[in-house]
Amino acid sequence: MRAGDLVANRFEVEHLAGAGGVGEVYRALDRATGERVALKVLRPPSSRDIERFAREARVLSRLRHPAIVRYVSHGVTGEGEPFMAMEWLDGEDLSARLSRAPLTLAESAEVVRRAAAALAIPHARGIVHRDIKPSNLFLRNGHLDELKLLDFGLAWLVDASRGSSRARGWWWARSATWRRSRRRASARSTRAPTCSRWGACSTGA
Repeated sequence: MRAGDLVANRFEVEHLAGAGGVGEVYRALDRATGERVALKVLRPPSSRDIERFAREARVLSRLRHPAIVRYVSHGVTGEGEPFMAMEWLDGEDLSARLSRAPLTLAESAEVVRRAAAALAIPHARGIVHRDIKPSNLFLRNGHLDELKLLDFGLAWLVDASRGSSRARGWWWARSATWRRSRRRASARSTRAPTCSRWGACSTGA
């Protein structure tokens, strides 16, 4: 795509913002709203990638929360390539931030608070993200209190009426494993130190 190209008679391409193994991301102008958007274009589209892309668009279109990247639209370009438009975000991901310096305890707590608030929304709708990592946590304008959850391409949807056996099987297997590990830990000691992944530890004393 080149600057000035129009996608779906709505999104005017401004420039290439990034590229990866399965596609490219362009900054574009949404002529319907006047806002800038991130235009994610899948290329070359394999059947597996198309399925994942469609799932991400379907999931994201259901979610509205300040800590989740906002869905705008999706469809197919004139060349037959799937695309999805999301709000444009300036800033950096948490991975880039951590590459410069570790977070303080207070900063870590803010990341956990914001990410947990974001994850509660899809969980309440039977959606499991499955790919939480620093590169999928975006710091809008570099601010931890403006964290946005990205990339629902690996998400599982569990329909409450019909369900997903694969998702339920994974969920119950993980739950059973967690319960067993908790019982073993309790049997060994009721005062063993507990630590979070953010480095805060307590002996419970």
